[in-house]
Amino acid sequence: MKQITISILLFFLGFIFFGAYSLLGIDLHHDGIMFKAAVDVADGCKVFKEVFSQYGILPPLFQGLALKIFGYELIVLKLLTAFFYGLSLVVFDLVMRRFFTIKEDFYRVFYVLLFFFLSPDLCVTSHPWASVYALFFLLVTMHLTLCFWENKENNLKFAIVSGITTAIIFGFRQPCGLTTILAVIAITIILFSLNAKEAKNGEKSIDDVLI
Repeated sequence: MKQITISILLFFLGFIFFGAYSLLGIDLHHDGIMFKAAVDVADGCKVFKEVFSQYGILPPLFQGLALKIFGYELIVLKLLTAFFYGLSLVVFDLVMRRFFTIKEDFYRVFYVLLFFFLSPDLCVTSHPWASVYALFFLLVTMHLTLCFWENKENNLKFAIVSGITTAIIFGFRQPCGLTTILAVIAITIILFSLNAKEAKNGEKSIDDVLI
């Protein structure tokens, strides 16, 4: 229950923080590229054939759906970006908790602040960029990959879902998807080589295998 409360607080903290920055300005170039593509998709145009998308097929489809539901306003895409930043902060915390216990509140505060102060929003205008969605699914993939190594049962389920989320990353931003695929393969090879039998049978946690 405590972790659920913390996750909810982190989400709203992230959403409010990045949502506030999203209202401060407009980048005619970057915002325009994303907004124009989303509007065209919302109006029924086809990605790549009639709509330019720099990194993948999913950003204009996803953002076009958002415009269709909430209205044809740039602020919809800006707040959608803030929403995913909030979700990313929650998953980021779930990942980092494996390396710092809940009692080590100093470390939790430190990496949460790090998440905020490394944000490009502090230096440039907030962008509804595809990287934000890719970041969220990358963190989800990381979380699922760790669950795969930690779980003694149903670890195949985590492997399948992490494969799906990796494909989604590729759809949002192809370089991120490719990097994630290579990273997961590398991690798998390293962990199997460290302790093939225990890792494969799920007899050890991720910490035990790494140690």
